[in-house]
Amino acid sequence: MLELIKMSSGDVGAPKVCKVKIIDWPRSKFRFFHHMMHGFYPRNKYKVDFFDKMLERFPMSFRFNGFLFEVGDYYKWKAANLGNSYSWSPKDYSQVVDFINCRYMPVMPSIQSLGHMKWWLFRGKRLKNLWESGCNDVLCTGNPDSYKLLFSLYNEDWNICSRNPEFKPKYFLVSLDEVRWKVSPEKTCKYCQNISKKKIFLEHIKKLNSFINKKGAKMMMWTDMLTEEHNGLNEFKCSEILNQIPKNVIMCHWSNLDFPSINKFSKLGFDNWKFLTAYSESRVGEKDVKGYAFNVCTYHWWLSKTRCPSNSNYGLMAQALFLNNCWNSLPNDGSSIWRKNTRIYGNLLMRNWSRKPLLHAGKNLYTLDLSAIANTSVTGNKGWFGEGKNLDLSRVDFKVKQLAGIPVEFARVKDKVQCYILSHKSSGVITLEKKVASLILLHAAHLDPKKAKNYWNYKYYKDPLEGKKIVKYTVSYTDGSKSIFTINYGWNISEWRIDPLSKKEVFSKYLANARFVWEGQTPYAAQNNIGSDIAIYQYEWVNPFPGKTIQSISITALEPYVSYALLAISAREIK
Repeated sequence: MLELIKMSSGDVGAPKVCKVKIIDWPRSKFRFFHHMMHGFYPRNKYKVDFFDKMLERFPMSFRFNGFLFEVGDYYKWKAANLGNSYSWSPKDYSQVVDFINCRYMPVMPSIQSLGHMKWWLFRGKRLKNLWESGCNDVLCTGNPDSYKLLFSLYNEDWNICSRNPEFKPKYFLVSLDEVRWKVSPEKTCKYCQNISKKKIFLEHIKKLNSFINKKGAKMMMWTDMLTEEHNGLNEFKCSEILNQIPKNVIMCHWSNLDFPSINKFSKLGFDNWKFLTAYSESRVGEKDVKGYAFNVCTYHWWLSKTRCPSNSNYGLMAQALFLNNCWNSLPNDGSSIWRKNTRIYGNLLMRNWSRKPLLHAGKNLYTLDLSAIANTSVTGNKGWFGEGKNLDLSRVDFKVKQLAGIPVEFARVKDKVQCYILSHKSSGVITLEKKVASLILLHAAHLDPKKAKNYWNYKYYKDPLEGKKIVKYTVSYTDGSKSIFTINYGWNISEWRIDPLSKKEVFSKYLANARFVWEGQTPYAAQNNIGSDIAIYQYEWVNPFPGKTIQSISITALEPYVSYALLAISAREIK
């Protein structure tokens, strides 16, 4: 109901409630969100209050109805001396679970339980006594101390996820994917000598399943080690044990290589789920799929740009479209729909998830004059941001008077449109002498590919939760006070030029904290008939002191690697 009110109400004025009859129910009962929190090893803690807000604004509003967090060592385990300076405490993790439960959804435990141990349990040289065959990638299941540790971790995760009896977990994901045993006889540990790896795998599955069943839950596991088309026919031949696995284990298929085997697993009596790793549109095995989940194998998934090059494939637009595909079946003709749906619904979705309360705004808007600071043509031989003649805004319609309901006016010199481009540490000032409820910016950014390596180096890019600040706006009021807001790369601004043939770049246009993206074609795109490759972003800043008269607005560049261009500013009058 709240989402319906939000979507049907305008920016200002009284809320509107549509009279509706719900006729569109989801085709899938289970729609889970699975976050591998160690993806790309973030160098910043997931602050709980902020993380909760991100969950509520995005996955929850997209209609996910269950959550799993593979916390790894981004949680400070009581059961073992594991964690790092960025890890959640038990109190932090419990707060996230409580937040989700209070919104009527469960949280299920998720723990890597055999392979990928060097990702968290054995990172570095810790717990060497539990390594199999001298390798820190695989847990030695023959060592009795392994299960003492593993089951103590299971109990701790289970207890946190079971805090609210109403939302006691019904599932427990144990992973078991991509197990990479060492096969050198001279390195085989004393517990595993003369035992085949497939037998070790089978016995491990049975022990984990028995432990989880006693808690009243069902075990979920990845299937790549059992799927002949994937890892099931490697030197360990684990696909040969498939029919010996207890049939109450839920088989979770995460790769396109696994999907063709879903029907085979179903005929053997297993329930099957699809855990899509990044956005994809798979129709294989659909009639035998009982549930769906979205694997988020990155960090700060609410940002369109991070150190992870494919971040947007796990990001907001990817999540929204995935949920739509859980709700409605994909077309029977085999056609791809992501391009069509982003074109139709992209701006609507972004506007909905970036809405801000405008308690003091009136209905009137007006434009600000940028002529005093405009310093660069949007066309010409040098191109925009110096990218070259065929990479400019000469084909963009600057005769428009409104964008997404916001009036716009562009500075012109001899009828040529000008913008304001900031170089590092430069600044400009706009005089206003008015009261406003909000300012609406039309702007874009450019990270020179030659500088990208330096920018994304983790020693420079410290993984800020809201993206790196590239520009600072200082709003000075006539009473001498000030307000400051920033433009953050990947949060309320992104790249001006994208590859329209790339799914991840198209998805990256839709930002967590921008209200609209204005699209167009460069001459290069028009000549090569490749669609819209220009993205210019509209961001709204809500004035915390609408009763004060704004004297001036100062704009200062903060970033040596990312350039910034401002094309227009509009303002909302106060009531």
